[in-house]
Amino acid sequence: RLSPIGEPIRSVVALIDDEAPGAQLVFEALQEARAAGRLDVRFPARLDGAVPSDLLLILAHGGGSGLRFRTGTASQPLEALALARTSPAPAALVAACWSAAGPPVSFPMNLPAAMLLNGVSTVIGGLWPLPAVSTARLVAATVTGLAAHGRLLPAFAAARAATEPNVLHR
Repeated sequence: RLSPIGEPIRSVVALIDDEAPGAQLVFEALQEARAAGRLDVRFPARLDGAVPSDLLLILAHGGGSGLRFRTGTASQPLEALALARTSPAPAALVAACWSAAGPPVSFPMNLPAAMLLNGVSTVIGGLWPLPAVSTARLVAATVTGLAAHGRLLPAFAAARAATEPNVLHR
């Protein structure tokens, strides 16, 4: 049994790929939340030594499906199992294409399942190619909601409700 997500969320370990379109929007939202004293935000060089936090946030390119999924940055490429083993938080928001996609085989292991098996109780990811800038806006709005009240799922739901029309259909 997994522990429920710890709320309010007050600490975030963020891995942001500077090459991802819209990354600056998420970085600025995290910086604003940190400057306001609402979130303790860390940008570690490597996840394997990251201090535990309430939320692991990743905004990066992603590819592959199932356990062949890969994401990360140029300095820290991450495969699904490595990410699942090093996740320093009970909740994860992995804003990367295909991060929650199942493999095209009958063995249904993917990144969220691997993270759940390693103790992460809540995983939000992408099932298909995500529109980069719209996704960055969604993540930035989620961070703003977290800074306001510290609750991940309501912050994410509010961010989704406020997205531009039809973004979820693209």
